[in-house]
Amino acid sequence: MRKALPWILSGIALVVLVGILTITVSDPRIRSLDLRPVPRSSQERFAIGMMDATDLPASYNIRQGKPIDIPSAAARVVVYFGADPRSQPWVNVSQTMAIYPNQEASRAGYEAAVVEAIPPQYADAWLQVPELQFQGHADEITAACLPTQINDLPVQSCSIVALYNDSVMTLWGNVFEGRPITMGQFRRLLERVDRRMTNALPR
Repeated sequence: MRKALPWILSGIALVVLVGILTITVSDPRIRSLDLRPVPRSSQERFAIGMMDATDLPASYNIRQGKPIDIPSAAARVVVYFGADPRSQPWVNVSQTMAIYPNQEASRAGYEAAVVEAIPPQYADAWLQVPELQFQGHADEITAACLPTQINDLPVQSCSIVALYNDSVMTLWGNVFEGRPITMGQFRRLLERVDRRMTNALPR
């Protein structure tokens, strides 16, 4: 009997273990724990994907943001001003992020955003600036700048449109020489926003 006791105890332990595993697999509360990624809400993705003051020169510290209407998408825009917007409203950069229901819709949204940002009838006036020729993690990206003057200051008005899976990002800014935001700083902003948009992809 003493020799058989370890085998009896092992058998009981095995039955108990099988019972625990059966309960674990059959209990829907346990089956759902972290087995699949929880989809992010649009608000979570906006919080991750959109620029903030840490991405910009210190002088760009006045923020405005709001939802905007883009067909078939949930969308927001955020604007940072590098000077008092009441006196120098042109000293700013902005980012729009639009989240579409699927990749087919986002592709159409990307093409529409490119046409809006860089109108084809004026395409010859827009320049392909070497500093902004950047693919990053986007599925597709278009970048160009329009040379102009504001209050006798030479300015390049730069637009970047990028497609990331089911979302479209537009980054715009007036880029200056010798004062924020310079072309080098705008390139750095583009790199940081590219990382943000990548981190905001659907799970």
